[in-house]
Amino acid sequence: WKTYADGFPGNCFMKSTAGPYARRHVPFLSFKNIQENPVRCQKIVNSTQLAIDVQNEAVPEFSLFIPDNNNNGHDTSPMFADKWLATTFEPLLNNPKFAKDMLLIVTFDESESYTGPNYVFTAFYGSGVAPGSVSDVAYNQYSMLRTIEDEFGLGTLGQNDLSAEPIKGIWK
Repeated sequence: WKTYADGFPGNCFMKSTAGPYARRHVPFLSFKNIQENPVRCQKIVNSTQLAIDVQNEAVPEFSLFIPDNNNNGHDTSPMFADKWLATTFEPLLNNPKFAKDMLLIVTFDESESYTGPNYVFTAFYGSGVAPGSVSDVAYNQYSMLRTIEDEFGLGTLGQNDLSAEPIKGIWK
């Protein structure tokens, strides 16, 4: 596994921010067994490392990409975030070294200003996804976690993921 984080300063940086980089957006840094283990902490890298790993065909089986606050859509618009996503990932999706056997999951954050039900848009892209499939099932973050746990045969954390319904109905 590896986390690619825009603007990550490296060296298991634990301060809250560094320019537009925000530590709170990098979930692996919330775990003591990563914070206190230099080998695990080295798996969290600046996003510029992704291009190097793609070129060297060294992208791990599980990778997490975290945009910084300039690109995550919090303070901009869906159009801005969409343009950033296309600029950042479209070339990669056309690169066989990146796209082979890959599943790209894009999840947007909840809205802080919407007063109704808070729906979060998530899209799946890859050869294992049925093109054009849509699910109307109400999944949540635990469903996503459970789907990943099941795919990698990890078992559950025994918390809310234990009873979560894995994502279904979109796979080939």
